[in-house]
Amino acid sequence: MRRFTIHVAPVCLLLIRIHSAHKAKTTSAIVGSALKLIRVSRPRLAQIAGLICTLVTIQFGMALHADDLFFGVDTFDDGDATDGDPVVWRTGWDHAGADRRVLNGDFVHTAALGDVTTSYIESNYYDGISVRTTFTGDNQWAGVFSRSRGDNGYVGVLRPNGELAIHYVGNFIPLASAIIDVDSQISDVTMVMDTFGDFISLTAWETGQAKPDAPQVVFEDDAFESGGVGVWVGSGTAIFRSFEVSPEPFDPVPSPGDFNGDGLLNATDINMLVWESAAMTHDLNYDLTADMLVDGDDVRFWIKDFKKSWVGDSNLDGEFNSGDLVAAFTAGKYELDADADWTEGDWTGDHRFDSADLVDAFSDGGYEQGPRIAANAVPEPTSFVMLFVGLVGFAILRNDLRQSGFCRAG
Repeated sequence: MRRFTIHVAPVCLLLIRIHSAHKAKTTSAIVGSALKLIRVSRPRLAQIAGLICTLVTIQFGMALHADDLFFGVDTFDDGDATDGDPVVWRTGWDHAGADRRVLNGDFVHTAALGDVTTSYIESNYYDGISVRTTFTGDNQWAGVFSRSRGDNGYVGVLRPNGELAIHYVGNFIPLASAIIDVDSQISDVTMVMDTFGDFISLTAWETGQAKPDAPQVVFEDDAFESGGVGVWVGSGTAIFRSFEVSPEPFDPVPSPGDFNGDGLLNATDINMLVWESAAMTHDLNYDLTADMLVDGDDVRFWIKDFKKSWVGDSNLDGEFNSGDLVAAFTAGKYELDADADWTEGDWTGDHRFDSADLVDAFSDGGYEQGPRIAANAVPEPTSFVMLFVGLVGFAILRNDLRQSGFCRAG
């Protein structure tokens, strides 16, 4: 029986070629690279190798490259949603009684009672994008979806009672929601869904009126990184006037506390605030409490009112716990004459990590309480917290006495 060989080095190079071909966007490029690199003794084995490479191409979704993505607007004025002008729409979820058609320049979707009907753009998987649509109709919910793959992804919908919500595809329990004074059954509604990084936001308003200054619904999640986009209708008819996809936010308006204007409230913003507080220049762009000062009160306002978290939440994950203390002390700046930022333990806005920061953090009452929203109210410091603060103070005093020579080992 004749033997065949697959050299280790070419196989390693194959993986590199697969990655390169992934960027080249073509299955043939991958198959060609594979057949050049794998040495086999029989033509049939070469065919098998080609088949395997083709299957790998499909499995890895080689059409992820940005050059294949559709960015632009479809106004449905050409009367056909499947002709590729400017993009091809495909049928997504479909049930008995569902209907979708372009009529008088609108993309009309109808879903049977209790069912959902969707359509998606025949384009490749998006990651960070902004989706905007205008729609109206008589339905139980309508909107858009993003980062969708099968039963995964995020959906943004508006219900007749004004509930604007983000939920997972296939799960109708809202992840985050808000009640707004907008009804798509009596007027056209413009909706924008942003998916950038781990933040999913949803904004909706009556078409022709001013866009809200900030998204009404925001949810932080890392479950899905990329996927398809499209429209979503449940129990009734929705008339979509247009659908637009952009790699950048549509007319981004910085939220309060978003000092660098990237649409996020993160460590960059609070560190900028901490530096302004310590500089004592009182730049009113950072005056969140409207007292003509920029100080520790503004830092506390940012973390509690904007970020909805606790003083001491170094990693900004919404909780104050031992992980934050470890992160702060690991920075190695406690009680040193060294500039520190929020992530390094400066929770009072004076550029230093010292006992004052610990007292401020534990006095806020959030240690091991979970998310601030879940705690419902800010609890008073417990006896455990006061004990912890006392122990910290004792440790500091003991350290000072030891350095001054009053406390020596016996």
